This record gives sequence, structure tokens and C-alpha cells, in this order.
Amino acid sequence: MPGGATHVRFNLTLGPVISLPLAAIAGLVLHESPLLAMGAAGAGVLIGTFGPNPDWDANSTLEEEGKWRAIPVVGRFLYAFIFWLRAPYAALFRHRGWSHLTPIGTLTRLLYLGLITVVLNLLYMGWLAVRVAGGGLPPEALQTALPPGGLFWMVVAVLRWGRERPGLALSLLIGLLVCDLIHQVLDRYYPTRLLRQLRRWR
Repeated sequence: MPGGATHVRFNLTLGPVISLPLAAIAGLVLHESPLLAMGAAGAGVLIGTFGPNPDWDANSTLEEEGKWRAIPVVGRFLYAFIFWLRAPYAALFRHRGWSHLTPIGTLTRLLYLGLITVVLNLLYMGWLAVRVAGGGLPPEALQTALPPGGLFWMVVAVLRWGRERPGLALSLLIGLLVCDLIHQVLDRYYPTRLLRQLRRWR
């Protein structure tokens, strides 16, 4: 199976080649600027490469995550944040199971990130409740702590943006899906299976 560095190289090489033209077409169809649509797809490629990716279901430390520790001062904190952010996801799904498949895995990771935002809002509200109970804050602080949408305000904001700018939302999703698909193909065919298949075609 290919290592993390191989996935990064293929994503950054093939990801834009495949996703940017598709995003430009999506932008034109949905009355969005093709340039902005390609920018959104490029962002999706970067997120799908360095952020949530199919190997989030792996229990072992990923090669590309370990490299974050080399960044001065903040590297170890950044690595710890990424590692523990995906730890519950890795515990929920078997490595290279159905969560590794496109687009099922892509959607599960997006839903997982949405759930994480809800948990973070719950923790924030719990902290405020403790402050209110201790007299450090007025009771009204709990009513005005979160924007409209309550615990789900981040999810609501993303969905509203997707409804207002469907061309950009679809282009971002295209970038994510293309990276996940490249990852899946590499896991299945790289390197020995692919070389064997090439020899057979000859």
C-alpha cells in the first residue's frame, strides 16, 4: 500500500488536473464565476489532502501528520490537535472499510466534522453554565452565547452558504471527492497491482 507521502504527491498532481475543469463546468452551469469555482475546487483538494482524508480511519499515526511536529513552536500542538481530532473517527470505523469508499467516506467525514462542532458548542455552553452558576456571568449570557441555530449554528451557516453559492459548494465538494477517489485507486492498485495490470495490457 502507498504511504502518506505518495498520497500527497498524487493528490497535489492529479487532483487539480481532474477537479479544476470539472469545477469550471459546474460554475458555468450554476451561474458562478469559473475562476472562483476552480479556487473552491483547489481548496477542496488541499483540504482533502492535508485535512480529513480516507486514512482518518487508521489507528496508527499517519506519516503526513507526523511531519507537522517539525514545525517550530506550534508543530507538536498542531500534530496533537489533528491526531486527537480524528481519534474518535478512527475508533468508529474499521481501516479501509466502507468509510474508505468514495463518496460514502467523504460524507461520513463531513458529518463527523459537523458533529464535532456541535460537541464543541456543548462544551462552550457547559463552561458558560459553570460561570453563570458561580456568579461570574449573568444568566442572560446563556441566551446570547450562540448565534441563531443554537448548537448547530456552524452547520446551519455552512448549509446556508451552500444554498446561496451552490456553484462554489459543489466545486469544493468536487475537490474533496476527487482526492478521495485518487486515494482509493492508489490503495487498490499501487504499486504491484498497477504494474501487473500494465504488463497485462502490453
